[in-house]
Amino acid sequence: MSMQDTVQKVLDAATADISQPNAVPGAVMYIADKTGKQVAWAAAGVKQAGKPDPMTTDSVFWVASCTKLITAIACLQLVEQGKLNLQDDVTKYLPEMAEVKMIDGSKPKRVPTVWNCLTHTCGLGYSFFNPALKALEDKKGRKVIDAFDASKQSIMGPYVTEPGSEWEYGMGIDWAGQVVERVSGLSLNDYFQKHIFAPLGIKNASFLPKTAGLADKLVGSHYRNPDGIISPNEHWLNQQESKIEVHYGGAGLWANAAEYCQILVALLNGGTHPKTGGKILTPESVEELVKPQLDDKLAADMDREFPNTDPTLTNYFEGCTVKGVPKNWALGGMRLTVQHPMFKYSDKSLFWCGIQNSYWWADFKDGTCGMIQSQIGPFLDMGTLGILAQIEPQVHAAYAK
Repeated sequence: MSMQDTVQKVLDAATADISQPNAVPGAVMYIADKTGKQVAWAAAGVKQAGKPDPMTTDSVFWVASCTKLITAIACLQLVEQGKLNLQDDVTKYLPEMAEVKMIDGSKPKRVPTVWNCLTHTCGLGYSFFNPALKALEDKKGRKVIDAFDASKQSIMGPYVTEPGSEWEYGMGIDWAGQVVERVSGLSLNDYFQKHIFAPLGIKNASFLPKTAGLADKLVGSHYRNPDGIISPNEHWLNQQESKIEVHYGGAGLWANAAEYCQILVALLNGGTHPKTGGKILTPESVEELVKPQLDDKLAADMDREFPNTDPTLTNYFEGCTVKGVPKNWALGGMRLTVQHPMFKYSDKSLFWCGIQNSYWWADFKDGTCGMIQSQIGPFLDMGTLGILAQIEPQVHAAYAK
């Protein structure tokens, strides 16, 4: 059976009956290799539970934290041009961030660098993973989901750890996205379109999908309750595009799997796409993008727990989804020092995910990349992960070197 047939069969089974355990309403998966060859591209199910509109391969999803990779690429482009230094204090570019305080109201001992923002060592967190931030939001009358309301307020801290002292997954890359805007003079959406998407022929990715004419392709949001019942859900990210104040560099993008993977194909080839010839980074910058960045102490912080302060958004987990496995953070995503125990990508891989269950990988050893999308919450949905676990190991086995 071809990989295309295998992927289609798995997706069809997973979406056939959403009353079954770990089923999903709809899903799309795309897989490619280093040559740019399409290994598989399949869709199954529906865009919205309870409605007949079928999922299609070009359906557009909120990729959430999968945005982080692209913001890191944008930062390195500006470094190549001599317009940005990652070791500069972020306040050089965003002076308003000098007003951000620690969670107890005190002044931080230092301000973070742009590098700190890209590596989650800047001291910022997410309220859905940090009980202290959740308590503060409660006092302000804000909900955890307001972390995605695209307001300027939503990215203004406070710090939950001293900048540079610990690894804490949070909104630092949203600050990095603001740096890209300030340095380039473009909105983050316009910057991505001009300097990353256009060179790769990407036409269906945007921070403003309705404005971009993608409304008919958008996939609905879903929630799997503790009993396993799936129901439609309002989108977590602000859908009122006229009221969006911030293009979240860490979470704001909408895209489809096939086009997102063209970025990964370019990275597998040192920053230049083998088919379109579009160049987004130099080989040296790609090396910096994927290189582990953290010292042993900070890397050890990554094995911490991730409390689910709002169980509708995320499940509880530890160790950045891979507890007990040696890991590090690169500018573009996560790295393991060993093969992934479930998905089987190598220790030369870069990978990450989005809170509504989009997952991507780029394996620099076997030259494969891929993405699965399902748009269901909470995060770490076993149905979506089950699809990936059935398919991805077969990809790496087929391309083993």
